[in-house]
Amino acid sequence: MKHKPKFQLAVFAALFCLASCSTPWQKNALPHREPHKSDESDVTLTFQRLEGEDNGHAVILFANHSKHDVVWYGYGYGGGPTYFLQKRGLRNWQALSQGGWCGTGAGDHCLAAGQSLEFNVRLFSYGKGQFQVGVNYHLPSRDQTLTTWSPPFKRR
Repeated sequence: MKHKPKFQLAVFAALFCLASCSTPWQKNALPHREPHKSDESDVTLTFQRLEGEDNGHAVILFANHSKHDVVWYGYGYGGGPTYFLQKRGLRNWQALSQGGWCGTGAGDHCLAAGQSLEFNVRLFSYGKGQFQVGVNYHLPSRDQTLTTWSPPFKRR
């Protein structure tokens, strides 16, 4: 029976880690599917450029053109929002990332009306091809989660 406290501590630590890794955005995440042809949206993602060694990072502009503040989930203006990353396959888009970081240190952040921010998306391990980025957000007054997608962009 000497090992029982160690076992209980290990179980508690594992459960704590699992609980801290789920975020409210993951519960509301859209299933990966063929991205819709978006109309002109008030909240947009726009590919800016490739940077870094072997063009391993895409710089994305997250802009709020609406008259209302929007709330996004992520790591502050230095880290940016959690995001979905898809790569174009032969017939459809394939999910590469669902913003599945552990969530430690992440929280809600406001993007004020008329404001924008840039953030980096890691591409280095996904090879060359056509990519698309999505971000969940919502209005402060509503619970409904919305998703905006960047137009497709290429990494050569």
